[in-house]
Formats: sequence, structure tokens, C-alpha cells
Amino acid sequence: MRFIITFLTLVLLSACSDFEPIKKVGYAKKLDTAVNEKCFERKFLELKNSTTYILTVKTEKSAGKIKSYDLTLDGTESDDSHEVFTPESFKLSKEFMKSVIENCTYLKSI
Repeated sequence: MRFIITFLTLVLLSACSDFEPIKKVGYAKKLDTAVNEKCFERKFLELKNSTTYILTVKTEKSAGKIKSYDLTLDGTESDDSHEVFTPESFKLSKEFMKSVIENCTYLKSI
């Protein structure tokens, strides 16, 4: 019995050594103030053009305003390690959110 447990433990440990973390994260944000849809799309394109990561965004819209969004950053095709991707993706998402709020708040963009 002890042999079987030891053997299974070794098999599991060897399987874990081949594990590569997935470099894909999503950030969701419900905005306190709705933002202008066209401005939001411009800011998203700016972000998309500034990085090698694959970006996608899903939005909740109403009457030309964005109420919330889900931003996905996919770094699986990049050469960045997981240790680089994780903080970089977080930084990009925060910069995007700040840019959207500062530049696209509905009252400012009218």
C-alpha cells in the first residue's frame, strides 16, 4: 500500500512539473458613471495598438453609453513569461480604466 501511494505521488509530481500557467486574464468593471461609446472604442483601439497581447472587450451598452465592460488580455502568443505577463496585464487594465474615466465620462465627451 505504501508503495502505491509513493508511486502515485511521484507520478503526480512529475505531471505538475510540466505545468505551464495560462497567460490569459480578464478584468470586469462596472462604471460609476456611464461613458461615451465612441470614445471608449477609441481608447480600446489605442490600448490594442500599444501592446502585443490579444485584447477583446465585451460591453454593456445603453443609448450610446457604456455602463460596464469585460476586458480580456491574452498573452499566450507573446514571449513574455508568466512573471512579466501578470503585472503587465494588470498595469494595462488599470491604465485603460483610468484613460476611459478621464477622457470618456459622458458629461466631458459631449
